[in-house]
Amino acid sequence: MAICSPILLGYSAALSRPTGLVDSAGIRKTWYGRYYDFYKGKKDNDLLQLGISEFESLICGAFMFCRRQALLKRIKKSSIWDEDFFMYKEDIELSLYLKSMGWRLIIIPEYYAYHCRGWSKKRLSVSELSIRESLKSDWILYKKSKGNINFKYIDFSYLILKTFVVVAEIIYRRTKNKILGDKF
Repeated sequence: MAICSPILLGYSAALSRPTGLVDSAGIRKTWYGRYYDFYKGKKDNDLLQLGISEFESLICGAFMFCRRQALLKRIKKSSIWDEDFFMYKEDIELSLYLKSMGWRLIIIPEYYAYHCRGWSKKRLSVSELSIRESLKSDWILYKKSKGNINFKYIDFSYLILKTFVVVAEIIYRRTKNKILGDKF
């Protein structure tokens, strides 16, 4: 095992208390190429009462126990974290790398930790930089990915669509700011 992690439960900094929802039980990928936090938004009591035993998953970087031996080969190449990533999804890249080297990544649901997520649910309150960097990280992951060529085409199609959406959103934001800025 290279990395293990507990279930991450949501915590609200604004309210200074737990949200009662799961933040992440590992990271999964949809059939079309989108990475997401497994069980995110489910009631934490429901998940904790399921009695699930440990399961394999990509690991959220908010809380990782890492085996030094698994990271040594990576450190010799450069560093633990891939410097192509400025922010977002470097945990996914590390998880994928370790899996490709034959290591297991485990979520241990008997344990949990609280995670206060910085990414807002309100899309317009997320900075343009954050949105751009998240998209950039998706493209870096795509370029580094290996696997079935059919899935690569599906992932590529998803990323093209996502790129159009992000560009349209940025144009909308800038236009809105310019119009509102001119009125005031």
